[in-house]
Amino acid sequence: MNRLIGVVLLLSIISLCPAQQLPANNIINIIGDTIYQAEQIQYNLFTVVNNFESAIFSRSDTFYLVQVNYIHNDTLMTDSLRITSYNINRINYCINNADSIKVITGRNEASKAAYDRFWQDIESKRINNLKPATELKSREGRILGAATGMTIGSAIGGFVGSSVGISYLGTRSDGCITTSVYRVNLPVFCCINAAAIGGGTYIGYLLGEKNDRKYSPAMTELKEGKGARVGLGIFSGIIGTAVGTSVFLATGITAFGKVNDMSAEVQGGEVVIIPALLLGTGIAYQITYWGYRLGKAIDHNNAVKKANKTKIK
Repeated sequence: MNRLIGVVLLLSIISLCPAQQLPANNIINIIGDTIYQAEQIQYNLFTVVNNFESAIFSRSDTFYLVQVNYIHNDTLMTDSLRITSYNINRINYCINNADSIKVITGRNEASKAAYDRFWQDIESKRINNLKPATELKSREGRILGAATGMTIGSAIGGFVGSSVGISYLGTRSDGCITTSVYRVNLPVFCCINAAAIGGGTYIGYLLGEKNDRKYSPAMTELKEGKGARVGLGIFSGIIGTAVGTSVFLATGITAFGKVNDMSAEVQGGEVVIIPALLLGTGIAYQITYWGYRLGKAIDHNNAVKKANKTKIK
């Protein structure tokens, strides 16, 4: 009996929800026009969509369009739904009464199944199942992945190549000056570095491409400033350049720790400059990139706070 009462009550509050005046600015009155994963979990929305990423709402003269983004086989997919204002009211009602619905659906499986059927009905309004676009909408993941792979590959290749490919020949006396002499085995050093740097860059690119396929551009009217990202980007760029240059000089001069004598002669040592330069450049890029991302996050949070204050007023 309790199950029956729970199911009837749940269906009633969803299907018989009062007609609401739709907000002038936002389609979804509390959240805005985009529902993200955290809000989907918080308000218990789109329960039948696995690996939910976001739902973006827009309106036309006669209906509403919802683009539901989710991950399938490591690829961002989009279901395009066409729903009426009645269903928009139902979704808003579910958000406004999320706590009550969670209590009801948490009591028994029948109530939860009834709530899932409501979302199955929403999902049934699908226009088509959009395939992932051939052209990826972001390059950021691939650039970062390739740069990270190159940095790691340069460090590994330079260290291993120097350890294996550079040999100590002895000392050479020139009057009262004694000089340590090293020689680079060019085929060994170059092969190790080509494999490490090339392999690291390629693997990083593939991992970055995987992230780019999951990228979903936010369709929002939120106006973000650029002060923090520009300021932190410049600051971190200066720091990154200084650190990268220091790493380049240290690894280039010492052949990644193989040569301890600053005055030593390294025959064929010019090739050591290549992984040292790539390592220093990669480190400078990483510091600059993450400083910029931190500033971007600060700009976004400031814009969200400003928007929330405007809504409260």
